[in-house]
Amino acid sequence: MRLVRAAKGAGRVPAVEVMVSTALIRDYIINEEKTYMMREAIAAGTSQYGMQTFDQSLFHLFQSGMISMEEALHNASNADEFRMRVSGILSAEQAMNSVAPENASTNSQPREEIFVKH
Repeated sequence: MRLVRAAKGAGRVPAVEVMVSTALIRDYIINEEKTYMMREAIAAGTSQYGMQTFDQSLFHLFQSGMISMEEALHNASNADEFRMRVSGILSAEQAMNSVAPENASTNSQPREEIFVKH
């Protein structure tokens, strides 16, 4: 968590990275050669597990008007990638994470979602 300057006023807003200890995350922690893949697993686990990367948190804070673009870029892990995301351009990795389930590397079957209206 980092406190970043609020867009309005003199306050600060928390930007938070959230990681849930899923089986995949535990595997990445145990196997050091896979540790670099944790960031992508966190990004992919947003809808299913409520995880988010620090940059995803900054993006939501920026979209909601709580922080300025300048503050978001100053605090982003990758400012160029953040700029692209704001303009609607996703990296190949982000695009894959937005459509693939967390365990896509171990499950080659496409995931079918069923929505039920009550």
